[in-house]
Amino acid sequence: MASIVAATFVQSFHYRPFVSVDALGVEVHGAPVEARCRYQPSRRLIRDARGQAVAEEAVLFTEAAVTEKDLVWPPGVSVPVDPEDTTGSFQPLAVHKRYALFSTAVDHYEVHL
Repeated sequence: MASIVAATFVQSFHYRPFVSVDALGVEVHGAPVEARCRYQPSRRLIRDARGQAVAEEAVLFTEAAVTEKDLVWPPGVSVPVDPEDTTGSFQPLAVHKRYALFSTAVDHYEVHL
């Protein structure tokens, strides 16, 4: 079953999925993945994954299973070739799963940046 809001995903963004933490405590991320989304600028206070009140800059609506530990490049920001370069990336403040109507299947994710 297609997502209810998938027709509005007319933009694309990139993210590097979290893989692990190395022996020195540095987060390791995978190769960049491109996904479709709807990018909505936003200025409001939300609670992050730790429960702190923070100001978000935007919300991405997507079918990609992004997590709080991934690195996200919003639409229009190019992904650096060097895997160590995180210029222009955001670590999501919060990610919310939204479920399809009358189903237990995930419809889309709301990624707060």
